[in-house]
Amino acid sequence: MNPSYYKLTKSLGKYVAIRVSSISNKGYSGEISNLGMDQYNDGSFEANIYIDGEPQDIEINGWCFSYHIDGTYHYPGSYKITSYQINAIDPKGEETILYNTPYYTLFSEPEILCSFMDQINMYSNFKDGKTAVKFYQLTRCIEGRFGTWRSVDSALFNDNTGVVLTKEFFTFYKNKGGDFANNVFKKIVKETVNSAVEKFGKDIEEYRIE
Repeated sequence: MNPSYYKLTKSLGKYVAIRVSSISNKGYSGEISNLGMDQYNDGSFEANIYIDGEPQDIEINGWCFSYHIDGTYHYPGSYKITSYQINAIDPKGEETILYNTPYYTLFSEPEILCSFMDQINMYSNFKDGKTAVKFYQLTRCIEGRFGTWRSVDSALFNDNTGVVLTKEFFTFYKNKGGDFANNVFKKIVKETVNSAVEKFGKDIEEYRIE
């Protein structure tokens, strides 16, 4: 299928996708192709991020993120998912694999491009890939498991895993373990920890961040 093109600009800390007829030679652009669905409403897509008109890996805060995205989706029916992998090299030179959240979300071309850009900017505030992966795991623990899930997440969905990660990122926040000069990142960590406290019960109320 023919690709769609979007100009990607940032407003109030988040990316916005504006449909255009071709890739811009300035700033960030996205190209995305919906590869279609089968008879079960399972579909796939692929996308590329362009910088100044060229497909380029994205370097932020010592991280390097792949410009290419492959993903799948399920269109409702009874449930909806959108899933893609984020491939990166962290500031220590370690290959890191992250995944999008939320997982239970409706497929949308502009939303995929914006969420990808928002997530790589957020994850780039962590000092290493291991911590970034744990933060991804915490967000998936909060989201929970419903009718279907990624196999890589199978071990996450018990209360103990979520509680352990909540405590870890409470300490991370208090110790300013990431780039806390970035107020958007600081807010995301705080809100995620507090959402986890709400999710996992009163026994960890002491880990709420005021």
